[in-house]
Amino acid sequence: MSTSARVTTRVTSRSPATPPAVSRRPIRTDIQGLRALAIILVLLNHAGAPFAAGGFVGVDVFFVISGFLISTHLLESLHNTGRIHFLRFYVARARRILPAALVTIAATAVASFFVVSPLRITEILHDGIAAALYVPNVVFAVRETNYLAGTAPSPFQHFWSLGVEEQFYLVWPVLLFALFVLTRGSRRRMPLMLTGVGVIAVATCVAGIVATADAPSLAFFSPHTRAWEFAVGALIAGAAPTLKLVPTYLAHALSWVGLVLVVIPAVAYSAATHYPGWAALLPVIGTATVIAFGTSASGRAAPSRGAVAILGLRPLQFIGAISYSLYLVHWPIVTLVHEHVGLGQPLPLAAGLLLAALSI
Repeated sequence: MSTSARVTTRVTSRSPATPPAVSRRPIRTDIQGLRALAIILVLLNHAGAPFAAGGFVGVDVFFVISGFLISTHLLESLHNTGRIHFLRFYVARARRILPAALVTIAATAVASFFVVSPLRITEILHDGIAAALYVPNVVFAVRETNYLAGTAPSPFQHFWSLGVEEQFYLVWPVLLFALFVLTRGSRRRMPLMLTGVGVIAVATCVAGIVATADAPSLAFFSPHTRAWEFAVGALIAGAAPTLKLVPTYLAHALSWVGLVLVVIPAVAYSAATHYPGWAALLPVIGTATVIAFGTSASGRAAPSRGAVAILGLRPLQFIGAISYSLYLVHWPIVTLVHEHVGLGQPLPLAAGLLLAALSI
């Protein structure tokens, strides 16, 4: 996992990697920092940094943030009005994500004509169309692309995660509204709704674990094996009032634990890791823990004692602010330069890091 306009991280109905709508909510500097950490891990991984061989877990960080943000918005809408403005929601999504995405798709397609072998152009253009329709994950799953392999990958391959997010956004408001209607009249509506979300999370997590062993490409790209990551974020959103009751000192400690759980797999995992499967639990749980306990937006005292002491640093806030655009442009730059040079092997680390830096 998501950024051309300057982004301020707020609790809205957007992807964690995409530009937010204007909001009067307190700035979630912890989430902005998490977004920065996620995109930095992805950039280092794609640049070939050996110390970030598991940097692909940054996408999982984006997924959890996304589930939290959208669910917070939708649950508040249901609580305040008893309904969800579906058309307004989907139109707002399109306005936020399409301009930067379509510009990137068009620019990448044009650049491909100049730097890629003519034998590859047709396939790349097909991938660009799939990216524009937000179904590239389906295309790559059918093609059984190994996203972690790094051999002549499509310059649109990174759009798979955006496809998963948008497919989630298409379904999730309807599911939450259905749970809201089914629990109508119950005094325990929120616990029942969260139970329903928990069932979805467990079922899709199990599906992901099973598919990782039997059909790894499907497990990696499919929304039904990734939905639990968004659902975990939704559970944090629904449990927010209760989580605020956790003592401040414990919340600070837990936020650091969560941050460590995100960083460890980024360093310890590699292309040889069976992913997502059980391995995805660490970054997902870590991200959820930071979101639950790592911010001052809940009114906690001395927030600098928690993980936000690092996540709130100004450079990370800047990177988090451009994370969506940075995610969009970095991969085509790296892959097209690599293919044009025609090394037949991974780019030298220095070259990969330079391209990642130039993407900013």
